[in-house]
Amino acid sequence: MAAPHITPRELQVLALVLRGESNKAIANNLGVSEQAIKEHVSRLMHKLNVPNRAALAEAGSRIELTGGTGLPR
Repeated sequence: MAAPHITPRELQVLALVLRGESNKAIANNLGVSEQAIKEHVSRLMHKLNVPNRAALAEAGSRIELTGGTGLPR
């Protein structure tokens, strides 16, 4: 199975999820609406095949540890 394509914006969102930021804080940080962040998080959960935000953070940590995407922390 091929690795999912994660956009640069999704990587930004995922990095902030890994830091424990809320959707509202991420939206403020990136200058977009909270709804846009909710959509990014949902798309990431779908792409990484995880059921919730905690699992998304775990998957993001694994990606970061393996060097798969070079996520900034």
